[in-house]
Amino acid sequence: MATPSFTPRFFNEFFQSIHSTESNNWDERRFGPENRAFSVDSAAFQMRFALANIDHYAWLYEQLADAESRDYLVRFVLYKVLGHTHVRFPHVTPEFWRLYRSVDSYLVSRASEPFPSPLLPVPLYVNQYRVPFHGATLNLNTCDISLLETILLDQYAYRKGEADISIQAGDVVIDAGACWGDATLAFSARAGKNGRVFGFEMIPENLAILRGNLAENPELAKNVGIIESPLGSRSGEECWASSRGPGSKLGQAAGEGQRFLTTSIDDFVRAKKIETVNFIKFDIEGAEKDALFGAKDTVHRFKPALAVSVYHKNEDIIELPRIVKALCPEYKLYLHGVCLNHGETILFAKA
Repeated sequence: MATPSFTPRFFNEFFQSIHSTESNNWDERRFGPENRAFSVDSAAFQMRFALANIDHYAWLYEQLADAESRDYLVRFVLYKVLGHTHVRFPHVTPEFWRLYRSVDSYLVSRASEPFPSPLLPVPLYVNQYRVPFHGATLNLNTCDISLLETILLDQYAYRKGEADISIQAGDVVIDAGACWGDATLAFSARAGKNGRVFGFEMIPENLAILRGNLAENPELAKNVGIIESPLGSRSGEECWASSRGPGSKLGQAAGEGQRFLTTSIDDFVRAKKIETVNFIKFDIEGAEKDALFGAKDTVHRFKPALAVSVYHKNEDIIELPRIVKALCPEYKLYLHGVCLNHGETILFAKA
């Protein structure tokens, strides 16, 4: 039976969803007490965006390599229009809720003061956790959301059917957006003693926590290198950023926040004489597009598996898959997320 194309499927499921009501579909850890108010203005804006880009969504739908990814794309667009009261993602299962509720079982000590970040409507606490992961024990100073999504739900890996896009023993990994080091250390655990992980992070407040986490995990830290620079399409470009914890991003007006100079992945790989790159994760709060352009030679040469965040900007889901496919036409594309809303959506690519 032929797979229905995106456009008729979207409209079919839109009219089904608008008449359904979802419950137990809200992320209190991220957003606090549930707000079931429906914003007509937001829905109208997102529907106009969806209609204006329907051909792009249809293109991506056809490019996605499996049914699970196509299902996710339809839900992604529907959720942005209708929200949590009408749309539930397919990965929100009893097992998801078991992991969601298990976070506190890994708690060692709770922070007394919140992390100074305006990232979320609820206070963000950097607690101490101890959690088993891939044969190692991770000692992490992080927040509950990051522990859940990065570690327990393993958001930067895709395993569905025959597809396995994840870090393997001996891999050389670039972690673009290391932040507090949760993913960096998880990547090190997967890559093992013969692997290597290069983490890019430039915000001093994040680096302080990251380096503390490396000190708490000395064996895993042995094959980790930290580069205190933002990524860009070219090296040496001036940019500005202010600290917002995990939500820190480039794009501040000149003179606002702290000044940095960019590094491109291609220049870094050449300068370090890195002989292969197996996996690159891009989660850099909207700077993914420039970082991808700065990795074009690396992608062309090594064809590493990619995990690219496509949710920070409305246009990311439209633009970034086309860039990835242009950089390496051999890539097969997959789409997945791990949380209750459309955030943390990752485009996976593997040649």
